[in-house]
Amino acid sequence: GVSRATSGILDKYKSDAVGGEDFTSSFDDVVRSAKELADDSKQVAKGGFFQRLFGSLKKAKERLLEHTRSVSQKLDSLGTSLQGGAQRERRRIDDLARIAQDNYDVYQRLKASTEQGAVQLAEWRAAYASLPVPADNMEAQQRNAIAARLDRFEKRLDDGRRAMVLAETTAA
Repeated sequence: GVSRATSGILDKYKSDAVGGEDFTSSFDDVVRSAKELADDSKQVAKGGFFQRLFGSLKKAKERLLEHTRSVSQKLDSLGTSLQGGAQRERRRIDDLARIAQDNYDVYQRLKASTEQGAVQLAEWRAAYASLPVPADNMEAQQRNAIAARLDRFEKRLDDGRRAMVLAETTAA
């Protein structure tokens, strides 16, 4: 699975996939046009019998056709906007999935390196422990230098383990 952080980002992008404010304004335009169409239909019904039959029948038909075209165009525009938004979100999700896989690969490499380093450190510590007691100050200084190098290597190994934990939290 994807880590919590990556999952949160994916969820955010998935929830924004409908197009945000562009979708809302386009949808509002469609609703407004549909309401205007309903209002025009009511106005046609208010006139007298002959006026309704002869006077405004043609106007009502033209208004209905125009509103139908307008709503159709707005719906087409809305559909195109949604498709574009979905494609953008698919690319973003794919990018996040690739990043999660890269993090997992880093984690695997760090894990292998730290395991190998731990084995090597154990071997070096055993070899250091088997060194004879220094006979003079020069040998004692060399032994202290070896001990300092082993300590530095152990700290680097610990840094590798910490990096591995960090990579693990962001990995898939």
